Amino acid sequence: MTPLNIKLAAMTINWANPKGDGLIPFLKEVKEAGYEGVSGFADSHWAEQMANPKEFGQQLADEGLELASMDIVSACDIDLVKTICESMAYLNCKHLVCLGGVGTAADDYPELAPVLERIGEISLSFGIKTAYHNGRTQETIANMETVLAHASPDKVFAMCDTGHATRDFVELPHPERAPHFMRKHWDRLDFIEFKDWNEETDLNTPVGDGLCDWEAVFDLIKEKEYEGWVLVEQNGHEDPTSKGRTPLECAKISREFIRNGLGV
Repeated sequence: MTPLNIKLAAMTINWANPKGDGLIPFLKEVKEAGYEGVSGFADSHWAEQMANPKEFGQQLADEGLELASMDIVSACDIDLVKTICESMAYLNCKHLVCLGGVGTAADDYPELAPVLERIGEISLSFGIKTAYHNGRTQETIANMETVLAHASPDKVFAMCDTGHATRDFVELPHPERAPHFMRKHWDRLDFIEFKDWNEETDLNTPVGDGLCDWEAVFDLIKEKEYEGWVLVEQNGHEDPTSKGRTPLECAKISREFIRNGLGV
């Protein structure tokens, strides 16, 4: 079997979203843990980096890292979306991840479509795809499919946060949730985020320590020969430790599990 052409990136939230003087130590730990890229929040914690892409690009290059993706909220100011996309294009970053919605009632999800489509139109003009991220409003499978059904597939793509899927996709047993959604919507899937979940550590769980069916996820990725970035994340923004393990320790645990299971 041909080796998979996949690169792994680490998300800032594992490290409680470092910025300022905390940026370079974070980048160094990401590299030490065996990752090739990073991702962050473009309209909040890394707003300064998006405003100074040349400097940020040099900081990444100095540590041997790339920018894999950037997250924004769906309510992000349109002019700011343009600025973020311009900076992402400069940094050769092709994935804009859109979080959250206008509410959690069933009728709120269709209203997201025109908002996401406008963001998608802007990002595509820079060669960047916009993908809707499950999780911020604890979307179920039905909620996600409502958004995808109302938004143009040419402008708005899907992604799967496997941890949020394992917790929130209540229509199925926990292990089946992420692989089911990924397989069903594979043709629309632009980006994948590896995260795990269990009741004890919630979403602050290293990959492999939770209830996601990783064998099914890895087998699907191999079957479909997915290429590009996979983001690895656990939610450490409230408590950066997980059962006493540091973000670096957790990142290494996840990295080794992925290496053993996926071969990358």
